[in-house]
Amino acid sequence: MRAQQSVSYAKRLIFKLAIEAPEVLKLSEAAKIALLQEVMREAKRNERGGFLVCIVGVVLAVAGFFTASLVPKGFNLGVLGIVIAAIGFVVYLYYARAYLRFVGQLASMTSKSAIPCPHCAKPLPEGDYAFCPFCGSPLRPSPSAKD
Repeated sequence: MRAQQSVSYAKRLIFKLAIEAPEVLKLSEAAKIALLQEVMREAKRNERGGFLVCIVGVVLAVAGFFTASLVPKGFNLGVLGIVIAAIGFVVYLYYARAYLRFVGQLASMTSKSAIPCPHCAKPLPEGDYAFCPFCGSPLRPSPSAKD
């Protein structure tokens, strides 16, 4: 578990360096997008985990409060359930916000890397091409047209 946390921290650190200081880590756009997608998957997993903890807390709270008259520690179990549910909800909200922020970053990264062809409007792949790979129209003016 500790090793997994270290790996996730390392991924977040690499992602932060790649986005905020691109001169430190020279990653291609495709590598940045892949790294962002990995960080998004991790945030979604943690969001689901927080939601699960919240549900477990609610179940404990309900069980504790319903058995408070039968079991002497039932009320304490209900309070503990509320605390666990609150912690789970906070974790859920934190990772839900992080996931939405990552979705926005992914959308901006993909939109700026996909320049459309002026003739067919399909997004051009990364690279310096003289002709569109889809329709074959020239992307740069020919040397004879300049004369």
